[in-house]
Amino acid sequence: MAVTAADLIRGFSEKDYLPINVEEVSDELRRLGIKDQIYYFWDPNLDPEILRGYIKHDEYPTANNGKPAQVAEISYAKMGHEWERLVCCKELLHLLDPIQLRVWKPEEVERLVEKIILPADLVDPIADGPHTSIDRIAIIYAVATLFPFAAREILMPAFTAKKLTLADVEEIAELPRRYVALVMSDSWADIHKILVS
Repeated sequence: MAVTAADLIRGFSEKDYLPINVEEVSDELRRLGIKDQIYYFWDPNLDPEILRGYIKHDEYPTANNGKPAQVAEISYAKMGHEWERLVCCKELLHLLDPIQLRVWKPEEVERLVEKIILPADLVDPIADGPHTSIDRIAIIYAVATLFPFAAREILMPAFTAKKLTLADVEEIAELPRRYVALVMSDSWADIHKILVS
């Protein structure tokens, strides 16, 4: 049975500390059976207003004609620690995508980027296909992984009592404020249930 994002989120949901390091996510993916060697690269040519990051899958020959090594190269734009962590985790989660939903050719990547940069209300999930939807939902999976539900529950009483602000939680979680606001919202418990089901 294939490992899913729900499996990963469930595995992290009981962690009661922040921040979660992206390397912890890599380690958990390996524990769950992902065999790819993972490398992270800052790409100075990426404009974060157009594309914040991408993952490139490759196979490399190994000694003695052994099974080729699976390599995942995650590249990200320079955009500040919080965004870089989130984007690297989001791209890492693409290792869980079914192989048939990966894009392989440069023209496919180009078409996908064109669709991803459109506002969500201009995307037709049927016409644009599963690639666009998977890329958009992966960011929410990454947020749920990097901000475990148990850690949220510890912070919630102080946040509700206004002893912690969104800026405080952003600093603790090391994630972009817009996603911290989502996690600390009243709707997150329901969203989280859907993500782990």
